[in-house]
Amino acid sequence: MLRILLLCALARLALAGVYCNGMLTQPHVIEGDVYVTGTACLIRGVKVGGVVYVRDGGVLRTDGGAYFEGSIIAEGHGNIFLLGSTKLIGDVQLSNPLPGAVFIVGPHADINKIGIMGPTDVLLRGRTGALAVEWGANVVLAGHIGGGGFLLEGGNGTLVLCDADVGGMKISEMKGQILAWARPNCKPSNITGSMSVEKGAGLVKIVRNNLDAGDLSVIEQDGNVVIEDTTVGDMGISDVSGTITMKHLVADSDGIVSGSLKGITIIESEINGDFLVGHNTGNVVIEDSKIGGDVAIEQTHGNVVLKRNVANYAMLAISRTFGEVHFYENSQLSVSIVENMNVYFKRNKDIRTADIQKNTGRVVIKNNYVGTMKCLANEIMAEYSYNTVTGIASGQCRV
Repeated sequence: MLRILLLCALARLALAGVYCNGMLTQPHVIEGDVYVTGTACLIRGVKVGGVVYVRDGGVLRTDGGAYFEGSIIAEGHGNIFLLGSTKLIGDVQLSNPLPGAVFIVGPHADINKIGIMGPTDVLLRGRTGALAVEWGANVVLAGHIGGGGFLLEGGNGTLVLCDADVGGMKISEMKGQILAWARPNCKPSNITGSMSVEKGAGLVKIVRNNLDAGDLSVIEQDGNVVIEDTTVGDMGISDVSGTITMKHLVADSDGIVSGSLKGITIIESEINGDFLVGHNTGNVVIEDSKIGGDVAIEQTHGNVVLKRNVANYAMLAISRTFGEVHFYENSQLSVSIVENMNVYFKRNKDIRTADIQKNTGRVVIKNNYVGTMKCLANEIMAEYSYNTVTGIASGQCRV
């Protein structure tokens, strides 16, 4: 009888608090709290009913099917590794880590929610309902983040997405690179909600990833923006100090780019919604792309270059720009070029209507095939030659 009582006591440690200095292993069930204070603790295959507190430089590692009904709360901690098939019903709350501290969630771990405050390096490979990092360091997302999404505020470091599945992302005031960049050792990531980047400093690079279910927003970012081989929904980019480069982009909905003084380049892409570029943006280059929605380029402060684009008879409107307009070898569209400076309109074909009016500089219209052509009130007489107009040509284009 005494042996049975002893085994029961060992199997269920219903204590007010257990201090871990080494290892807690099966078959224990701890109904109270666990304290890791200035020591290293391994919790393996144990069910903990209370809270795990990690303090004073304590180090925590879990594996072997460890199960936590409460939370893990760490302050002034060292490394924390949640590995194996660890499952946490409560939350992880980390703050004020020791310098160089690392937090890792292994590929088979399942955590309810994670909150981190302080410069901790984070590697997430498992599952969590939500991850929030405030003033973090380097963060690698290579797991699943549910509908609560990912929130990063402040900090210095690099954010990397690699084979991640994220419900949504908001990144603000971060100084460092944001790399959602698929490559040979890093599979594409899937962002099912919106992705927002604002008021940070550093490169934003999104390559071979999928955002077609959500929107992309980059606002007041000090650095370059690169988007390649990626599908997005609605897109808004404004007040970016560096260049904006888009290649092999598929924009399934509407987009707007403004206030980006170093300009935007779009190459070999698909723009399926309406697209606006304007208001203090620098050079605008769109080449070898398919345009399904209407495009408006207005009040830009650099040259506008559109070459070899096919537009499915959408309307392209270029107005009140402060550079030269170069419109070459485009097809299947209507175009309005109004109140600009120098305009060069050459070798375009299958243009339904072309409206070229009120431009203040040199206007050259040559070797085009157009349905209806209007050339009215340009300050300098248009240089018009070798064009074929199947309908009506009016104003300075009338021959």
